[in-house]
Amino acid sequence: MGAGCIKGYEVFAGSKGSKAFAKGKTKGCGYAYGKADIAEARRAALNFCRGHGGDSCSVVESSR
Repeated sequence: MGAGCIKGYEVFAGSKGSKAFAKGKTKGCGYAYGKADIAEARRAALNFCRGHGGDSCSVVESSR
C-alpha cells in the first residue's frame, strides 16, 4: 500500500460512525466515514477508490 493509502487508512481508522475502506487490486484506495449506514459508507469508499485511479476496487474493511 502506498503512502497516500496508508494515510487514508489512518484517517479511516481514527474516524467515528459508519465507515468503510476500499482498495484497488493493484493500485488506489478510498475511504468514507460519518455516513448514515454501512451500505452508504461502502458505496462512498468504492466511488472514492474508483475516482482516484483504483482498479477493481473492493471494500476490505467496514464498521459502525
